[in-house]
Amino acid sequence: METFSLLLKSLDQTITRESLEEASDAAHSVARADCPRLLRENSGILVSRLPQDEARTFQVALAGRGYETEVVADAALPMLHDS
Repeated sequence: METFSLLLKSLDQTITRESLEEASDAAHSVARADCPRLLRENSGILVSRLPQDEARTFQVALAGRGYETEVVADAALPMLHDS
């Protein structure tokens, strides 16, 4: 199954934990408990490895709170290091 990431359109925007937690309710793969870690580790890629429908739903939920993102196939992202 192909998976997708949500990339912030601007690194200048700061997402609040509360907004991210509320938006995460739209994506079953993103738990509220993970939101603080996602914010702490945020480097422009907000979340990865989501099914496309959840990525789009999460994108719409974030846009409704004023946060613009791009949905990108994980396979299209360059590998930064070997895991």
